[in-house]
Amino acid sequence: DDHQDLLVFETKKPSWNTRLSAWTLNFAGRVKKASKKNFLLVAKPGYDSFEVEEDSEEVGGKTYLRFGKFSKHRFVMDFRKPLSPMVAMGICISAFRKKMLVT
Repeated sequence: DDHQDLLVFETKKPSWNTRLSAWTLNFAGRVKKASKKNFLLVAKPGYDSFEVEEDSEEVGGKTYLRFGKFSKHRFVMDFRKPLSPMVAMGICISAFRKKMLVT
């Protein structure tokens, strides 16, 4: 009961697109380039107690953070409440930094 207002996130797993013969994620047209740095942060099932806007373009309206490559040197970050701009930027920078070390 102490954790009823806890929101737990996980990265959304890509799905296989048979037409493209590739793994894909739906970025709602905001991400233009394929990159291993692209990710969607969604609420883990059962931990999405915050209100979700009904008019969301996304299926289920569960995406709280979207980060992906827009052009060669630009990335796009979209987020929604309860994430603050500082928290969203921190998540994106830490994920970006980790993946830079791998490449």
